[in-house]
Amino acid sequence: IGRRSSDTRHEEASERLLTSDVPEDVQVYTIQGSFFFGAASKLMEAIRFMSVKPRALILEMSGVIHMDATGLHVLEQIHGDCQYRGIRFMIAGVHTQPFLVLQHAGKFEAFGEESFKENLEVCLQTLREAPSVLSTTP
Repeated sequence: IGRRSSDTRHEEASERLLTSDVPEDVQVYTIQGSFFFGAASKLMEAIRFMSVKPRALILEMSGVIHMDATGLHVLEQIHGDCQYRGIRFMIAGVHTQPFLVLQHAGKFEAFGEESFKENLEVCLQTLREAPSVLSTTP
């Protein structure tokens, strides 16, 4: 799990997106590998201690090849916390197995289909086009 911020440079082979492209009021967390208990716990801890409320929180999941029920539960908690705090929640780059877990659990409808984008760049473009629009799906 990694956090991108505007003051560090991070280059990812799949997208080659520099963190300077991420607005200061947007938090991006990158998850790599399997999204099980350990990774899910680290992510929840990192998000709970955000010092400044961002406009949007993006989970970049293109590196996640497997997710279990714990990962799903953490996504539900993060989504609920974002709704409560008025933060737009987005997920980028979901692979097949995590996609099927999310679909089977009805999370595309629960989180709002607009919360899911094909990659990080599409998330950022969406935020540039509608900077004040928040997901209000219960």
